[in-house]
Amino acid sequence: LKEEDTPVYWHIHKSGGTSMKDYYACMGLVEASEMGVIRHSDSEPELQVHDREGTYYVNVDVSRKEGSVRAKRLGLAKSGLADIFYTQFQFAAKLLFTPEYRGRVFTLLRHPVERSVSMFYYKQIASWENPRIYRPDLDGMNIGVWLKRGDVQDDVEAMYGNFMVARLVGGGPHNIDL
Repeated sequence: LKEEDTPVYWHIHKSGGTSMKDYYACMGLVEASEMGVIRHSDSEPELQVHDREGTYYVNVDVSRKEGSVRAKRLGLAKSGLADIFYTQFQFAAKLLFTPEYRGRVFTLLRHPVERSVSMFYYKQIASWENPRIYRPDLDGMNIGVWLKRGDVQDDVEAMYGNFMVARLVGGGPHNIDL
């Protein structure tokens, strides 16, 4: 481990990722994440750091394949602009870093039952999410009723799609050739 290695937070849904982002934002760290292109174009020709109400972002999105490829092309790791990277996919670390400019992946893990319970309640209110996640039909439903319905696995699969297993074994819809 070297001081110049860049931390890469592997974001696992409903396992403290938003809290991690808030914590590091309070420290004034510049992040590379999806936030870097929400208010700024992902077609800007060079890397820039933007300030969004005291939180700093590089204008790249390393949470997506296209954004990671763009970040690599623009030399994000070498630039040293980002103090921390946030991604859901390990391919971003493989793609962006080199033996000379290294990233160090870390994550938070949450008990899978606690994670699923949290997701059950989140799905009831997350109207800003896509239809696979937001489930207004669950609003007000007792979790015991949901469990007895028998479609719990379908709900979990719709959200995660064996996401973590696929990531760990290098499978799934987000593979890219490196």
